[in-house]
Amino acid sequence: MDKKRGMSPIVATVLIVMLTIAGVAAIASFVIPFIKKNLESGSECKDYEDYFVFDESYRYNCYTGSGNNTVYGFSVKAKADTKSYQNLKGFVIVLRANDGTSKSYEIVNGSQAGEIKTCGKTKVELPYSGGIKTYGFRKENIVSAIIQTKLKSGKICKEADKIDFYRCEYSIGETLKTC
Repeated sequence: MDKKRGMSPIVATVLIVMLTIAGVAAIASFVIPFIKKNLESGSECKDYEDYFVFDESYRYNCYTGSGNNTVYGFSVKAKADTKSYQNLKGFVIVLRANDGTSKSYEIVNGSQAGEIKTCGKTKVELPYSGGIKTYGFRKENIVSAIIQTKLKSGKICKEADKIDFYRCEYSIGETLKTC
């Protein structure tokens, strides 16, 4: 009769432990960088969500005229934080019409933003850190707007602020017509 010798229980246990460690190491080399990357991108907007907000102090968040001659205006204030300003590309304005449709515009320094322009300028300008800029556009039936910060990485942060447009006072309305 042949004497068959099996593997000793100690060797079997050591092999199982080594296979388990190798498996955990292989999984960890994928999972840890994946989680770290997603945590970083998920918190990327934390300091910038409310960097740009609508400013009510000048009362330009309104419209004047009617039909094709309707001129809308809105003022945007930037947070007074020059360090954060370096990581920003600009902001996105989403205009909502009274029929429920919406259209978004990216506002980046020195660019053309479709119908939206900085009042008195040919190209769009961002408000400087702590500053305010007023923008105007000609469109029909817009009822509200939201603003979202856009980072240099391309990420668009969640809604920071919202306004509902109202009819301008006469003197402000006349000023908006120059936008």
